[in-house]
Amino acid sequence: MEEIKGYIDVKTDDGRIIPLTIETEQIIKPGQLAQNVAINIERNLPRFAERQGFLHIKAEPIAIVAAGPSLNQTIEQLRGFKNVLVCGSAHDHLVRLGVVPTYALVSDGGKEDKGNLSLPQKDTTYLIASQCDPGLFDHLADYRVEMWHYRGQLGVPEEEKKLFKGEQSITWGATVAVNSISVWMMLGHQQLH
Repeated sequence: MEEIKGYIDVKTDDGRIIPLTIETEQIIKPGQLAQNVAINIERNLPRFAERQGFLHIKAEPIAIVAAGPSLNQTIEQLRGFKNVLVCGSAHDHLVRLGVVPTYALVSDGGKEDKGNLSLPQKDTTYLIASQCDPGLFDHLADYRVEMWHYRGQLGVPEEEKKLFKGEQSITWGATVAVNSISVWMMLGHQQLH
């Protein structure tokens, strides 16, 4: 008889062991993301993938900041960085702690990200995915925004290419923190913290 493995399996009354089953579901459906892209691609905004100095090597380090309990414990170290890239929902908390990020990266397509950026900063460049809710772009209209297209979120590559009107798409991943690693490399910084 198979043994139950920690907290992940379930043992039924008749002795069977059912392994952990994980079901995932995309919160914002591809149709809504595509609708957001169709609206946002018409905006007269600079495109991150076309920025000047793209991929030019920079000796200075950059810190990537994601939301999590360690942020409060490492804030003093973070204050020593000239370049800070904050991921999604960590933006306002970081600003409240007195650190103005160089970049803020957002990729979520839901309306809630406007609330995560309730304290926009004039010295921050907001790197916002075209699949984000149009209200977020409206909210940041008076700030520096560069748009980027998030590869692999909307369906088959041919459909994405058509929706992106031939514009370059970059990165892919499950979270903004994963995306930040690709963006860091594109920004040209040699050291990541």
